[in-house]
Amino acid sequence: MAVEKTNSTSSLAEVID
Repeated sequence: MAVEKTNSTSSLAEVID
């Protein structure tokens, strides 16, 4: 759960991961 990385592209992708 990389909530710190809330980019336009990796926004949901990172949070789910």
